[in-house]
This record gives sequence, C-alpha cells and structure tokens, in this order.
Amino acid sequence: MNKNVNTITQLLALSKDRPRHWTALKFKKGDKWFDRSWKELFETVERLAYYLHKSGIKSGERVALICETRWEWMALDMAIMGIGAATVPIYPSQRAEEVQLILNDCQAKLLMVEDLCQWQKWSEIREKVPEVKAVVCVDGHPEIPKDIP
Repeated sequence: MNKNVNTITQLLALSKDRPRHWTALKFKKGDKWFDRSWKELFETVERLAYYLHKSGIKSGERVALICETRWEWMALDMAIMGIGAATVPIYPSQRAEEVQLILNDCQAKLLMVEDLCQWQKWSEIREKVPEVKAVVCVDGHPEIPKDIP
C-alpha cells in the first residue's frame, strides 16, 4: 500500500484509475442489478463533496443521514468524510422526537433524508431544530418542496 495514503477517501481517489470494467459495487433496484465502476463511484463522491462544500458544510461540522442501507448512503458518507465533516447516522425507524433529540444534540447543519416518509418526520420537528440549515431528499419526491428547509 502507498505510504502516503492516510484516509479512506485518499484510497478511493487512488482507486478511480482502475480499469473501467472493475466493479466497485453492485446494487439492486427492483428486480434489476446495477454496478458502478471505481471511477463512477469516485466521481459520485466528488460531486457530493462539492455539493456539501458549496452548501457551506465545513470541516468538523455534522451532516445527519436518515436512510436505509444503500449504496448512496456509502457515497454520502465518503463525501462527508472527504470534506472533513462527520456523518451522524439516524435509523429510519427512529420516531420524530428521537430524531429531534439527535439533531439538536449533534448540532447537524445539514440533514439528508431518504424519502417522503423521512421528510414528513422532519416536517414535524423542523421548528424545534434550529441548527439544521438545509434538508436534502436522496430519492427526490414531487410532494417535497424544492426550497427545503
């Protein structure tokens, strides 16, 4: 291993030059399987990190994720680590009051929710969580306003 590699995100950056047919990950949507190459994974993480940076997330700040296990969760986690921020995982099964407690305790600046169900949970507590400056829905949904928070 390269002695200049100190973080997992540095290791990912080195992996992007692997042959395109080398698969970094596989995932299932519905009945179909999909895969991502190392370069595609790196580019996704890079775009997410850029978004987080442009959203004002700074090193040491926290980004909370309410999301089931899925490849996008891993990519978001890598992007968050890549900019020096910290991931705060929240189980999707947590009640709104528990999410409120966690968000206030960690002082998350950004919340990423998986879907409409998790966004509805956020909408119940948003007035009680002043540190969260923005909310992003991973899946997107037509019923979720574009001008979140």
